Amino acid sequence: MYFYQCKKCGQVIPSYEIGYFSCCNEVMEEMKVHENEAGAEKHCPIWIKDGDKIEIIIGETLHPMSLEHSIQWILIEEEQGYQFYVLNKEEPKIKVISSFPIRNIYAYCNNHGLWKKAYINEFDN
Repeated sequence: MYFYQCKKCGQVIPSYEIGYFSCCNEVMEEMKVHENEAGAEKHCPIWIKDGDKIEIIIGETLHPMSLEHSIQWILIEEEQGYQFYVLNKEEPKIKVISSFPIRNIYAYCNNHGLWKKAYINEFDN
């Protein structure tokens, strides 16, 4: 999956293919995706099985959730599409039910960019 961001307004577009997108009369730039780098302990998504749902939290260490520094959204890439969730500072985690197998989970920090965790579906069997 690829992500493109407008440098003027900050809008993000996810895409399954490399593309050419524009916003605010300028070409959007492809976002770098971080995985196993410094800072992963606060930014990489973690999932916990909770009955028929999957609870997703961000990081092993609590991430700040202020206006100046926060995880703004989570995208769950599924086999047949994706689910997109905007987070708020009162609830920096989500519970989801996925109808399709999950491939990856992405989280976007407004200071440190886009982070990805490959989802290993160890709960099915």
